[in-house]
Amino acid sequence: MNGAHGQENGAGAWALSLLLTPGSSTQLVPVINFCLVVVMAIMGYTAYSSSVSAVQLHCSIMAALAMGLLITINWFVAIYNEAKAAEAEAEAEGRPRRDGSATERRKTD
Repeated sequence: MNGAHGQENGAGAWALSLLLTPGSSTQLVPVINFCLVVVMAIMGYTAYSSSVSAVQLHCSIMAALAMGLLITINWFVAIYNEAKAAEAEAEAEGRPRRDGSATERRKTD
């Protein structure tokens, strides 16, 4: 415990504050990647070392699902970063933002 208010400065408090702070989810991506790699390693090891075929199949499928989730999260973050960079470039060039607001839409009828 640190200070008179009983606040902790550990990794758990850091992760909790990131989870509860709006817009900070991209900072958690390395933690999510690490956790998914650990899950894949444990499932892979369990599937390899088990002699029961149902356990091997289950763990292999769970490892594949974790890999798919890892790939999907990183793909989404890459697309998000590209959009963010394009928006920053547009603002630097003085172009208006294209957020789909009603003020930007042209009347077509």
